[in-house]
Formats: sequence, C-alpha cells, structure tokens
Amino acid sequence: MVLNGCTAYLLTTKAMLYAPVQSRLTYMTTRAEDLFAQYEAEAPAIQSKLYRHCWEVIARAVDATVPEAKVDGNAFGGALEAFVAAGPDEPARIPQEQRGLLAALSDTAASYTQLCDDQRISWGTRYRTLNRPLGAFFCGISLWPRTSIDVPNFTLYFGSGSSVNPDRVFMRLEMIPRVDTDTDAAYADKYYTPFNERFFAFLTNNEFESYVSDSAYARGAQAPSGMRYFFDGTDSNMQLATDAVLELAAQWVGFVDSAEELPPSRAMAMASRDALIRRVAAENSPDNSNRERVFGTATFARTKALLSGDLEL
Repeated sequence: MVLNGCTAYLLTTKAMLYAPVQSRLTYMTTRAEDLFAQYEAEAPAIQSKLYRHCWEVIARAVDATVPEAKVDGNAFGGALEAFVAAGPDEPARIPQEQRGLLAALSDTAASYTQLCDDQRISWGTRYRTLNRPLGAFFCGISLWPRTSIDVPNFTLYFGSGSSVNPDRVFMRLEMIPRVDTDTDAAYADKYYTPFNERFFAFLTNNEFESYVSDSAYARGAQAPSGMRYFFDGTDSNMQLATDAVLELAAQWVGFVDSAEELPPSRAMAMASRDALIRRVAAENSPDNSNRERVFGTATFARTKALLSGDLEL
C-alpha cells in the first residue's frame, strides 16, 4: 500500500491517532531543532558555521518558494524527523582500516521531512545531516510542482565533508526538466534561458570550481542551466551562492504562479513521470553506498522512500 501527501502515517500509533496534528508537528520540529542545536554546538567550529549558513539559505529558499508549506515529519511514525545514524548493520564485516572513520561518521544527526503545499507542489522534501566529530554535513530541498503544470522541479543542495579542506562547500542548484528538452526546444528556452546570465557568470568566476560527477547517470541528469560547484565558504562566496538561489527561486515561483493547466491526460502522465524520476534518482545517488553504511539499511531505505514519494506501510 502506498500513501502520498501530508496525511500519510497519521494512523501508525494510537498516540499519534489521538494527538492533534499541529501539536505533533510542533513537537517534531522542536525535537529536530534541539538535536541539531546540540550537534552544531559540538561540531568543529568551521564546519558548524558553514552548516548554519547553508541551512539558513535552505530556509530562505523555502520561504521564497513555498512560504505556506507545512513541515510534516510523520512518515514512518516520525522515525525520520530527528534521528542519530545507526551505523552499519554488521560492523564486524567492515574492513578494519575503515572502522574508525565509520564510527565517527555514524555520530550524525539527521532529519528528513515532507514539505506540503497543495497550491504549488505535488511532492516536496527537506533534509539535513550534521556529523558531530568531523563536521561533515549536507542539507537540501526538492520541490515538485503540482502535476497539472509542466514547470520544472526546484532542487537545492549544500554539502561539506572534507577534513582536509573544512571550509570547502558543494552546491547543487537546478530546475530538473519535466519533459524531454532534447525534443522540446521551446520548453528549454522558456524555463532555462532566464537564468543564462547567472549561469555564465559562475562559469567565469574562478572562486567557483565546476563539479563533474564520476556517475554517468548524474552527469546525464543535470539540467540545462544546472549549477554544481565547489567553493570556499567565505562570506562573499556564500553571498553569491545565496543570490543565485534566491534568483532561481523567484523565477521558479513566477513560472508556477503563471503556468497554464495541463489537460487531465497530460497531468496523469506528468505524475507518472515525476514518480519515476524521483525513484530512479533516489536509487542512483552516487553517495548511496556511504549513506547506507552510515544510516543502516532499514533507515537508509526509508530515506529513499521519502525522497521518492514511495511511502509504504
């Protein structure tokens, strides 16, 4: 049985069944904030500051794109809203030389929640992790517009995991096409040309190093104006990154609010295509093997299910 939307999993326990929805969400939000406040205070100072800055940009992006969205952490009985990574299922099978690093990486706070706004999106997710001893983190959002319009998905991701270069940040910012741009030039021009100036400005900025994935799938899935960069997390660079995020967010909102409704048959096809893309993306993330070992198999599978929208009871 598959349940999508913000009402999924409200019947998983009797306590949740009889508790008011708003009180559940408030409790969960507080629980996540408390957990991350503790880890942020105890993580290495450089990465802790960068995590806070990146998470604030994520929050600004949410406010700019789906300001009315409700945060729903009820999936899987609230198990993903605020948790500490369990580590590998069978530690004894991990090579001896990797055990110390995995033990450190397992001390990671994590949160995966839905963003719900039926007026603008059909599926939305918000997530973050922060490792306490090493300071590695990632955080992001993925917003899929309602299936009755063809506006691209909005994706934003920040990450940092290098103890050698602790002030180095990775950013992914793009709108994922919801049609085949190889055969629909008008779609590409309509949704991606407006970001050209910002896109080419980053290409010529030596402070930003283009990232090229080893994964052929990841390279092929990049949007026409997709931005994937490494950069030093200086105030000026973070401001440039923030400006790019807010510019694309404003464009995305304009597209969504002015979009023409699709015929029902196309809307159904769009819903099927969106679900397939989310599922393939969740299954083929280049970092999946590491996340599975850090989160443990069961929790990792749940995070993929939330990202893809395949919430199974």
